[in-house]
Amino acid sequence: MNRLTVLGLATVFCAGACGGERAAPAPEQPDGPPAAAAPDPTMLPTPQQNAAGAFSVACGGQPYSVAFTDFAATLTYDDGATAELPQQPATADTEPGVTVYSNGQVSFAKSGEGASSVIRFARARMPWKDCVIAQN
Repeated sequence: MNRLTVLGLATVFCAGACGGERAAPAPEQPDGPPAAAAPDPTMLPTPQQNAAGAFSVACGGQPYSVAFTDFAATLTYDDGATAELPQQPATADTEPGVTVYSNGQVSFAKSGEGASSVIRFARARMPWKDCVIAQN
């Protein structure tokens, strides 16, 4: 036999006999789908989570859906587009009991709770208009 062949076979047998390191077995895959992560209580609600508490309103003949939270209002237009309106700090001109939400282009003012809510609407610096709350 050729010297290189013998040397190669000897190396293979020696490596096998020495018990070189074995590869780690692959981790077992779970049988079912992965478990859903628990909701994070520190995260702000999404518009989908607010949809149940949204008001359907008509302001100046335009239909909107607006959901109010402690820190913002989520406005949903009739075509499904949404806008986040942050709550504005009270100023000297703010009426007592009225909370204003605005992104600078669209503003909503809300006073009262539930069925006794009064919602007003304004674009940019236009005057406020009362909204009609749809009965669900």
